[in-house]
Amino acid sequence: MLLAGLALSGCTASTSSPVADAPVSLDRAISEDDASAVAAAIKNGEDPNHADVSGMPPIHVAVAENKPNALRALLEAGANIEAPAPGGMTPLMTAAGGGAMDCVKVLVEAGADVRKQSPDGYTAQQYAVAMGKNDIAQFLGSVR
Repeated sequence: MLLAGLALSGCTASTSSPVADAPVSLDRAISEDDASAVAAAIKNGEDPNHADVSGMPPIHVAVAENKPNALRALLEAGANIEAPAPGGMTPLMTAAGGGAMDCVKVLVEAGADVRKQSPDGYTAQQYAVAMGKNDIAQFLGSVR
């Protein structure tokens, strides 16, 4: 009724919302696996290498949630492909142990060190084996 009254008086209601037009945070862009939103968040000043309050760099968040599009966008924006998580695991180790095959492939294609060892002496392939992710372990074993 209100909109009809506004239309009759010559006024129009805006269909755009300031909330809908607001920039998306890097965390949200990653969780939605939205590469363009990741790029926009970084363009708006978010740091692709800045760890969250738990010490996790954005690249680890992307691989832990198996978000390959967000991961590609982070790498294109300069995220450190070998950024350690608390405890020293690399993104490839996190992806391999977590079963995130899509992210494992993105990281390998981007040049992640498949032979790098964690502070405990394990490679990404060994994390995959330990977690029963045999398809990932086999894939990493085939990388030269």
